[in-house]
Amino acid sequence: MKKEYIIIGIIVIVVIGLLIFLHGFRRKNKSIEIKDIISFHFSYSKGYMANANIIYEFYYDKDESKYMVSVKPHLIADEEKVVKEAPNELQDKIKNLITKYNLDKWNGFKKYDKNVLDGDNFSFHVRMSDDNLIDADGYMMWPDNYRIVCDEFDKLFMKIYNDEKEFKDKK
Repeated sequence: MKKEYIIIGIIVIVVIGLLIFLHGFRRKNKSIEIKDIISFHFSYSKGYMANANIIYEFYYDKDESKYMVSVKPHLIADEEKVVKEAPNELQDKIKNLITKYNLDKWNGFKKYDKNVLDGDNFSFHVRMSDDNLIDADGYMMWPDNYRIVCDEFDKLFMKIYNDEKEFKDKK
């Protein structure tokens, strides 16, 4: 009789564990419809010297009632970042990149190589108007298409940065 209870207990534990695993897997890999973006943040590091981090943000400023963009390039101090009203087409371009590279599949990516002391990291967070969220972070571990996505966002946001710097230099 004792063996039967032990066997039943083990079966129950295995089934519950499997259900929890499958529920988490399904939630993490569930497609997210890309709606209007309320906030977008993508940052990553390239080395360990001062100002080696890159930060791109796009967000709705409630006080100003408009979308803003913030660009902090590699090796540029935080004080030198560009913050300005976002170009009208920026949201669509961001949404297109999210869709093109299936970045909704990054949601739930949380992988860290704890054996590396001085490695690179990234952070990707997007909140849509329906409160859906894409949330991913990594340290020396990267989701699919990571390098391509870095290059694409670099092109998009650095154009804004360079155009603004050129405009200010002409003044």
